[in-house]
Amino acid sequence: MFKYLLETPCQPVVISRDGQIGPHDHHETERQAVAFSWRSLLASMDHSGSSRFVERVIRQNSLLSAPPPPAPSSRNYDGTDSLTRVLDFCAKPDLPIQVGHSGGEADLIGRPMAYLETKSWKWRNLETNAGKILPKNWIPGGRFLEIVTDARESAETE
Repeated sequence: MFKYLLETPCQPVVISRDGQIGPHDHHETERQAVAFSWRSLLASMDHSGSSRFVERVIRQNSLLSAPPPPAPSSRNYDGTDSLTRVLDFCAKPDLPIQVGHSGGEADLIGRPMAYLETKSWKWRNLETNAGKILPKNWIPGGRFLEIVTDARESAETE
């Protein structure tokens, strides 16, 4: 089990819980490793026995200022897929799916089947996606399925 993952300018290094240093192995450490910055390494070191030169080198290291953590995803959809795939999602009653369309249900109802079949559809799972949405542009999966079914029937009778 590994405790920390250090990224050095040359190659990533891993420090195990018992203090041994070894090369980074993606398969072994990716799930268990914790990102460890030079700043936190410096703060945790005992400097009493080390020379000031070592401390100065670490402070001047280009990795001392770690990049800011990535912003949490604000994406309001989980994926984009073809009409067939989105309809498969919508047909599953245990999946709380919404399908995105600018103009919402009102605009979707007037669209021809050719448009519906060629568009790449955004979809989201209500239980897992907390992204901000404009509710009028998101159609519940069951209702989307009904609208597409009606559009297919209209296209077949023309």
